[in-house]
Amino acid sequence: MRVASSARPEGEVDLQSGETVTFRRRNSVLTTNDPVAKAAMLQLARAWPASVPFVELVSMARSTAAGRPVAVDSDVLSPATERLAETLLRCFATSQVDLHVAPAAFVAEVTEHPSAAPLACVQAQSSSQVTNRLHETVSLDDFQRHVLRALDGSRNHKALADLLSEKIVRGEVVIHHEGRRLSEPEEIRRVVTQSIGETLGALAQQALLVG
Repeated sequence: MRVASSARPEGEVDLQSGETVTFRRRNSVLTTNDPVAKAAMLQLARAWPASVPFVELVSMARSTAAGRPVAVDSDVLSPATERLAETLLRCFATSQVDLHVAPAAFVAEVTEHPSAAPLACVQAQSSSQVTNRLHETVSLDDFQRHVLRALDGSRNHKALADLLSEKIVRGEVVIHHEGRRLSEPEEIRRVVTQSIGETLGALAQQALLVG
């Protein structure tokens, strides 16, 4: 079993204290003072959108909470492991976490020649609403849409920047920077190059990249 969650804590989290922390995801709320549960939720937030095997999550959470290495038996549930499992099952019932039997078909890291989910690419041709690999509807801005549509795996980051820059120079896409519309090719290329990495990272976080 694998676990995933995009829940984020409200404020700073101190694993060494017994302070209560609230994690929010969509309309779901988890409030806990359990150090292991807090450590597990923080690890899931860092891993998102990827899922984490339950045993690995338990080991990381218990080690982080204890401040030392903790061995976890994958065949026998200790009381601490069982408590976390019960917490995660309650979270699953309220959509605070997702449970998977296998890794989802997307990549969480940007590759040198990124490729996007085919369905999302088709949808992006005519809409800012696309479906990601978690079967969720994702909203994209126009720059993200144009980048997504170009992600067929044949272009590296430089080629993507060249393609988007050409579209802007031709007037197919309008881009403003620091309060003014960009028109000079060199400046357009510089701004687009700076934006490509951030945009690809955002698409990966939205579970839209498959390679």
